[in-house]
Amino acid sequence: MSPDDVIPLGDTGMWARRAVVDAWTAAGSPPVNSATRLEDEQQELYDGWQAGLPGYAPADNPADTTQALAHVRGVALDITPTPERVAALEAAGLVRPYPYEEWHWQLPGDVRRFPLITTYPIPETIQQLGDVMSLRIISSPAYRAADQRVIHNGSSAAAIPAGWTTALILQGHIDHADYDADHLLEAEVNLVWQLGGYTAEDAAKRTAALLSGVKE
Repeated sequence: MSPDDVIPLGDTGMWARRAVVDAWTAAGSPPVNSATRLEDEQQELYDGWQAGLPGYAPADNPADTTQALAHVRGVALDITPTPERVAALEAAGLVRPYPYEEWHWQLPGDVRRFPLITTYPIPETIQQLGDVMSLRIISSPAYRAADQRVIHNGSSAAAIPAGWTTALILQGHIDHADYDADHLLEAEVNLVWQLGGYTAEDAAKRTAALLSGVKE
């Protein structure tokens, strides 16, 4: 095992490098608002900041790899600070390099020594797959722009775009008994891999590997 491995961040449905996960665990596993981001997620934050949209803080440009891009490198966490959390996270070795982002924690030193993370690892369990799918879906601009009352009001599966139903079932947001087995088809899992940034060929391979060897 390497401290650079990208692994699940506890049961948050997020991912980070092992060194970050270890530090977060040592700090008592405080609630996390954001961890590793893929390039498209970072791009949305950068574009929102550049456009001056409300709620968008300064963000690195994912096209410029000379920038820190700590989240895209898997070495940063966004955690709402409290005195107790600050003391614990500092004691665990994480730092806050930006005075204007008191919630941003990362590994110390030049984080550019870590490569950018382009895809999430292959989940080993159905639960991890659900975590990945939910994270990718709820962080996508398309989901944010959609009418989320569809999910919260338990609307019909037909009203939920392909791929979302599976993620929501696996995360427990939708009762599986309300839907027939067609909503857990291999094709839908394959689609979600593609939503996660994999090519169609890679998605097919990962789907087959997951469904043939998944641990319940």
